[in-house]
Amino acid sequence: KFEKSRISPLVAKLEAQVYYNYVDHVMDNYSLRPQPGMKMVNNPDRETKGGRVAATLDLSARTSLEAGIDFQTNEHTLRKASGASVAGYESLARSPDMRFFTWGLFGELSHELNAANRLIGGLRVDFTKAQDQRSGRSTSGVTDDDTLKAGFLRWENAFNPTTTLYAGLGHTERAPDYWERTKSPAATSMTALGTASTFLVKPEKTTQLDAGTIYAAGPLRASASVFYAKHNDFIQIRQINMFATDALNVDATTYGAEADLSYALGRFWKTYGTLAWTHGENDSTHKPLSQIAPLEGRLGAGYDDKVWSAGALLRLVQGQKRFDQGYGNIVGQDIGASSGFAIVSLNAGWRPKKGTLISAGVDNLFDKTYAEFISRSGAMVGGFTQTTRVNEPGRTLWLKANIAL
Repeated sequence: KFEKSRISPLVAKLEAQVYYNYVDHVMDNYSLRPQPGMKMVNNPDRETKGGRVAATLDLSARTSLEAGIDFQTNEHTLRKASGASVAGYESLARSPDMRFFTWGLFGELSHELNAANRLIGGLRVDFTKAQDQRSGRSTSGVTDDDTLKAGFLRWENAFNPTTTLYAGLGHTERAPDYWERTKSPAATSMTALGTASTFLVKPEKTTQLDAGTIYAAGPLRASASVFYAKHNDFIQIRQINMFATDALNVDATTYGAEADLSYALGRFWKTYGTLAWTHGENDSTHKPLSQIAPLEGRLGAGYDDKVWSAGALLRLVQGQKRFDQGYGNIVGQDIGASSGFAIVSLNAGWRPKKGTLISAGVDNLFDKTYAEFISRSGAMVGGFTQTTRVNEPGRTLWLKANIAL
């Protein structure tokens, strides 16, 4: 990484970086548990190379521009084995899987209209290319080229010394990733599922409006924000059966709100609360949009005199009755309604000297059994109870020491 500042009255900063990353991922069904059936192993890898160059220009006393270019390449390969051959899978040759290349141009302009108002705008365009290198697929050898456009405009207003208002409108586009492109679309037979491909699923496009306010005066701090978004060609994952999923494009609408409030009770005590809510609709099917978290609130109180500290947190989550079973994203699909829960956690800390903090606490104080709405079903593993959702940890005691030498 390279960075240099104050090059000239025009060029405030120049920065550049290059990076390299390699992931060798082993997935098997026998290393961490007994496997009485057939052993299987999948060993994908991914090599990522990229770079970025950007310059910040002071166009005037009130206007600055950051502009640049970036690029990234990704190459995926795969080797797999089953049965007796898993013992020597490391010696197997890797098969090319998919290759991705992206380069983009971007710019962000900030302009102070006056002492209280500022406009920020940005534009970006990405040129992406994906190549299907898998054999035996309906899209084998196919290259998918997409031009992705994004932009935003944001207004900020310092209404008075205690209040800031803001509003923004933005549009972004995202090409399907590796996992979304490797899904098998719905078909009438497992043979067809094995050869078909969602490689050419369309990029998703989102246009979003957001607005909010921030308030700070004396012991009181508060903020609130709302958003409304339209999604065209939103990429959704559908569970076909226990062996296959596919990717499809739908249109969707999401909107929601967030708020937080804190109040200092003297020098050492502080109370706070947060609230977050999101609503999603699948406009193509007129059903709830999947994988939308329910209403959640948090109430807390803390004490800190720079030597001793303590805190308590109550997390409240509403049950989620809006779901679309079998639909979701690459991480997971909806598996049904969920129940609400309330979790209490406590913590305390001691700073015997500067740079040293010893803290302890208990999470889920009342040892409540609960699971998040966005969760996975429990796997069928011998010796373990299969659950509709993976439950979160029960009462958990922890002790931690941070020491700066």
